[in-house]
Amino acid sequence: MPDADAFESVGMRPDVNLAMVEMHMDGLTPPLELVEAGVWRVNVKLPMAGQWIVSVGFGEEFAEIQFYAP
Repeated sequence: MPDADAFESVGMRPDVNLAMVEMHMDGLTPPLELVEAGVWRVNVKLPMAGQWIVSVGFGEEFAEIQFYAP
């Protein structure tokens, strides 16, 4: 969810990408579901177990989280 001060971002769809850490292939861009203004949700089944990175952001600002999918 964008900052409350960032009114223009509330209606924007964030960019989301999932990629495996050790693989050299294109990442997954899952479809987002709008829950309410500024709140998005995604359900995704990853194709294989391993270390993944999800990056979420608006424009040039991104946050990345690394996780292991069993």
